[in-house]
Amino acid sequence: WREADPRLWFEKTMTGLRVLLKGTDKKSIRAIGITRQMHSTVFLDKDGKIIRPAILWNDTRTSKEVWMLKEKIAENRQIACISDIISTGSPAANLYWLRRHEAEQFQCMEHFLIGPDYLVFRLTGEYGTDYCEASTSSLFDLKQRIWSEDMRRILGLSPQIFPAIMGSACAAGNLIPEIAE
Repeated sequence: WREADPRLWFEKTMTGLRVLLKGTDKKSIRAIGITRQMHSTVFLDKDGKIIRPAILWNDTRTSKEVWMLKEKIAENRQIACISDIISTGSPAANLYWLRRHEAEQFQCMEHFLIGPDYLVFRLTGEYGTDYCEASTSSLFDLKQRIWSEDMRRILGLSPQIFPAIMGSACAAGNLIPEIAE
């Protein structure tokens, strides 16, 4: 198992920003970019609070679930290609594992985010991801460029838990005023 507390990511990001911006006129800053480490999955409640540690990209606990999902997915011609890319550590496998093994936490989950999207959420208050993250989550319909309704049903997920998808060059949101200070 490979897990982490995403709050530490945020604390370290803020520490890094303070060091980086020391002595800088903060009003001159127009944007902050967040780079990505794919697949790590963050589970949040209705208030955006973490309900359990994030499952990281290199976690392999979902190996049994992946084989089960590959079989289920392959039966559906519309999404059969996902059976070739789903892997341990993918958000789809992590969400399915959570549903099967930690039902109480699964019931509390109102949102999921992919690793760095949690940092964007903490900075802006916006639940979102970009097309690159979505496309490698094993939850995305590559043809329609939307979250896959078929995968949502297979995994037993509510449509409301999915973050908005936007282009990586689009602004994810404005800084929360306390962060901007």
